[in-house]
Amino acid sequence: MRRSLTMSLLCVLLVLPLVYGEESAKKAPGFSLKDLNKKEVVLDSLLGKGPIVVDFWATWCKPCLIELDHIRDIYKELKEKGLTVVAINEDDPRNVSKVKPLAASHRWEFQILLDPNKRVKRLYQVVAFPTTFVLDAKGNIKNKHIGYTQGSEIELKKEIEKLLLPVQAEPDTTAEKGETEGETD
Repeated sequence: MRRSLTMSLLCVLLVLPLVYGEESAKKAPGFSLKDLNKKEVVLDSLLGKGPIVVDFWATWCKPCLIELDHIRDIYKELKEKGLTVVAINEDDPRNVSKVKPLAASHRWEFQILLDPNKRVKRLYQVVAFPTTFVLDAKGNIKNKHIGYTQGSEIELKKEIEKLLLPVQAEPDTTAEKGETEGETD
């Protein structure tokens, strides 16, 4: 009985991080891939500006497209606050020609990278699409999401917002000079 309870507890402890997407502060593997215009993008060059979302997807994956549309909206709202999004396409070479028109039709403004040899997919141990990693500004993996379910974009946005670099607060200019609280004429 005790052994069974111990095994059950061990299973729960191993599964919880997968269910909730929690990752320890593990450094994300570096990579260099070409974007849709054949420009090389290096992960290290994106660090230091704010959180980075790295999303692995394919054109044939309907949940990927839905998730990327939500990521597009999050990106539009938070890019000025330092968010970077990199969507890594994992289509076979014969389907790569579909990627650019698809990205344009969805109005994805973030970087779309191509991983024709699946090297980065293997490096990140991606086994299903979509798989989304949330990195902090230093490149540490803070969360990993496998798959997409309706509403998961809300949790993704909350995770990103926690990692945004603090913005300098504007000084309070609501009070006129010389006025103090409680002052009367």
